Amino acid sequence: MADGAWCSSQNALLSSRRKRLVIAFASEFLTKRSRKIIKKLRKLDHLDVRQRHKLRIEIKKLRYAMEFFSSQYSD
Repeated sequence: MADGAWCSSQNALLSSRRKRLVIAFASEFLTKRSRKIIKKLRKLDHLDVRQRHKLRIEIKKLRYAMEFFSSQYSD
């Protein structure tokens, strides 16, 4: 992982991703995931059992991501 092509690639996209701060990535990632969940929660009454289960899994993934990135936030 430390020696992958993404580390030394001259590709503009990969280069910009390397320079990005973790806190900026985390904020964007958590915001996107939260918005998707909120959107689905608005339709909760219309979700079937399978869709509700998938939603619960998405919420768990958000919680795990929040725990993972929590060290980047002071409060």
